[in-house]
Amino acid sequence: MSTTTRVERPSPTGTWAPCCWTSPTPSRPRFLGKTTATQGATHSSFVTRGGTLLVETHETEAGLPVYYDISRPSQPRQLATFSVEGFENDTMHDPKVRDNTTFFSWYSLGVVAAHSANPSHPRLRAQFVPDTDLLR
Repeated sequence: MSTTTRVERPSPTGTWAPCCWTSPTPSRPRFLGKTTATQGATHSSFVTRGGTLLVETHETEAGLPVYYDISRPSQPRQLATFSVEGFENDTMHDPKVRDNTTFFSWYSLGVVAAHSANPSHPRLRAQFVPDTDLLR
């Protein structure tokens, strides 16, 4: 039985980006493809339950989340980026997708929820910014 696993690890070219692997034998995975990180190395990513949508984040200043169609793992296709007001002075990470909502954690912009039923056009659904920063 063959299984397809999508995990973040160094690709054969040595760069960190979400990669798609498949393997009937987990000890010998076969590389299928990877995204092209245009904002530097990928910090974190999330693959939806159906395995066809990837959300990739870059923990760099003004880094934006990127939505990819990975229904063809050898040829990931960028669908969209998503931004909120103030992203230029912040960084974000750790996307999570639940149903038609993508959740992001921005450092000073708080938790952001994006409506992503149409991942080619994600839009702001909600944002929560705490009154205080417990780390300061």
